[in-house]
Amino acid sequence: MKLISCHIDSFGKLKNVDINFDGNLSVFYQKNGSGKTTLSQFIKAMFYSLPAVSRKANQKSERTLYKPFDSEGKFGGRLVFACDKGQFIVVRKFGNSPLLDEFALFDAKTNLVSKAFSQDLGEELFGVGRETFESSTFFGQQKLESGINDDIRASLSTGVLSGDDIDNFDKAQDKISKKLKEFRSELRSLNTEQTERNLKNLEIQQEEERADLKKVNKQIEEFNEQISLFENSNNVGENKEVSEFKNKEIALNALIEQDNNRLKESYAKKEDLEKSKCFSDQDYFYLKTNKTQKPVNNFLTFAVMFFVLAFIFAVSGIVCLFVLNTIIPTIVLLLIGVVCAVCGVLFYSKTKGDKTGFNEFQTMLKKYDLTLSQLEEALHQQEKIMAEIKFVDEEIKQTLALNEKNNFEIANLKKTFLQKFGCEINDYEKNVFSNQNKMSELEKNIVMLKTDKKHILSNLDKIEEKIFELNDVLQENKQKEQEINEKMAVLNKVSTFLTCSRDNISNRYIEPVSEKFENYYKQFVQNGENIIIDTNLDLKFGDFKEVDYLSAGLLDLVYICKRFALVELIFKKEKPFIILDDPFANFDDEKLKIAKNIIQQLKENYQIVLFTCQKNKV
Repeated sequence: MKLISCHIDSFGKLKNVDINFDGNLSVFYQKNGSGKTTLSQFIKAMFYSLPAVSRKANQKSERTLYKPFDSEGKFGGRLVFACDKGQFIVVRKFGNSPLLDEFALFDAKTNLVSKAFSQDLGEELFGVGRETFESSTFFGQQKLESGINDDIRASLSTGVLSGDDIDNFDKAQDKISKKLKEFRSELRSLNTEQTERNLKNLEIQQEEERADLKKVNKQIEEFNEQISLFENSNNVGENKEVSEFKNKEIALNALIEQDNNRLKESYAKKEDLEKSKCFSDQDYFYLKTNKTQKPVNNFLTFAVMFFVLAFIFAVSGIVCLFVLNTIIPTIVLLLIGVVCAVCGVLFYSKTKGDKTGFNEFQTMLKKYDLTLSQLEEALHQQEKIMAEIKFVDEEIKQTLALNEKNNFEIANLKKTFLQKFGCEINDYEKNVFSNQNKMSELEKNIVMLKTDKKHILSNLDKIEEKIFELNDVLQENKQKEQEINEKMAVLNKVSTFLTCSRDNISNRYIEPVSEKFENYYKQFVQNGENIIIDTNLDLKFGDFKEVDYLSAGLLDLVYICKRFALVELIFKKEKPFIILDDPFANFDDEKLKIAKNIIQQLKENYQIVLFTCQKNKV
C-alpha cells in the first residue's frame, strides 16, 4: 500500500495543513519542534484511531497530548491511501473518548461511501493491531525497543496459527493460575484435616462416656442387690416417729456439715486474701498516715533563732554583772537566755524527729519497691483486699451463728429423744433402723447414679449426633477434595501443554527472524559480537548477556535491525508503509551511510516516510 496525501484539520500543533507523499520515499526535513513527530502520530491515528484518555495521574495518552486547545470540534483530518482493494479516503474526527469519535471511508475515485473497511482500518488492512504496528513499521523517535505479543506470534507463525484463532497464551496461563489459586483456597476452606482431628476427639470422648456408663450401670446393679438383701432380712424396724427424729437429725447434720464446709472455704479465702496483701497491717496504716509527709525545715530555723537569742541574753547578763554590777537584771537576763536555749533545744529535737520520720517513710517505700506515685494505687489495692477480708469475716460470723443454732437444735433433738425413748438416737438405730438407714443410703446413691447415667446418655446422644454430622461433612469434603485435585491435575496438564505448544510454535519463527536480523546486522557490523534472538524476541549476545549496556548508537542499531526483520516477516496481507521518525540520530557517519543504502533497498518494496532534522541524515 501507499500513502498519497493527507489534510490535517487540527492535530496537536498542526492546523489546516496539507501534505503530499512522494512515491516510495518521502523525506520531511524540518527543525526540532516543527511537528514532525505530530505528523507521524497523525498518520498512525488515521489507521488505528487514538486510545482512551489515561486515568493515571502521571501519564498522558495520545488523545490528551494531541488534542488542540481551540479545535472547536475539528480535532482530526483525512488521509488518502492506495491498496490492493483500490484508492480510499479515510476521515476521522476525535472526541474526548473513543465512543465520541467519528469515522468515514470514501472511494477516492467516486467519492462515495465505501464499506471496504470498518473503523478498525489498520487491523483489517495490515492484519495486525496497534501494538504490533508500533513495534514494527512505526519507528517512533526514541522508541525503537520492541517486544512480542500474540499478534506478532500469530503473524510470524503463519501456517501454524492465524491472528483470528490464536490462543492468548499469557491470558490462558493467567486464568489457569487464578483458577488453581481458587482451587487451593477452596481446599484450605474445606479444612479436612481439622475435621478428622475433631472426629477423632469425639470418638475418644464417646469411648470415655461409654466406659463411664458401664461403670455406673455396674454400681447401680450392685446397690440393688444389697437393697434386696436388706429387704429380705428381719431386722428392719417400722417406727414412724423414730424415723422423723432420725430424718430431722440427718437434715441438721447435713446443714452443720454444709456450714463447716462453708467455714472451711471462707477461712481458706481469707488466708489467700491475707497473703495477697501488699503490706502488713502496721505498715499499711503507717504509709497511709504518712503518705503526705514531707521534710520540714521550719523548726530548724526556730531552733537557730532561739539559740542566737539565748547567746545574746547570756552575754547581756554577763555585761550587767561585771560592768554595771547589777544582780537582778543579770539574773533576769540569764533566765531569759536559759529559756531561749531550752526552746532552741526543743525545736532542734523536733526538726531532727521530723527528718527521722521522713527518712523512715522513704525507707518504707524502698522496702516495698514503690515510688511515691505508685503508693496511692498500692494503698487502694490494699483497701480493696481489706474490704474483701471484712466481707469474708462477716460471712464467717453469720455461718458460725447458723452453725451454733443448728448444733443447739440437734442437742435439743437428742435431749427430747432421750427423754421420750430412754436412749440415744444412734443406739436406737443400731437395734431397730440399722438396715433401713443403709437401704436409704443405698437408694440415695442409686438416685445420684441414675442422675449421672442420664447425664452420660445425654452426652452420648450429642456426641453420636456430632460424629454423624462430621462423618457426612468429612465424606463430602473428601469427595470435593478428589474432584478439586482431579481438576487441578487437568489444569496443570493443560498449562504444561500450553507451554510446550508455545515453545514449539515459537521455535518455528526464531530461525527466519534471526536470519533476517543477521542480514541487516552484518551490513552494519561485520566483525562484532554475535547477537541471538530468543522466543520473546529479546536480544542477547552469544554468551546470553543483555545488550542494554551498549552505547546509544549500537543499541539503536540492533533494535532497528530487528524491526526491519519483523517488517519483512509479519505483514502478509498488505505491505505497509514504514515511518522513520529520526531513528538514526545516534548513528555515526559510517553507519548512517549504511542506513541510507538499506533505505534505498527497502523503498523498492515499501513506501518509506522519513522525518529528520539533520540534512546529513537525508
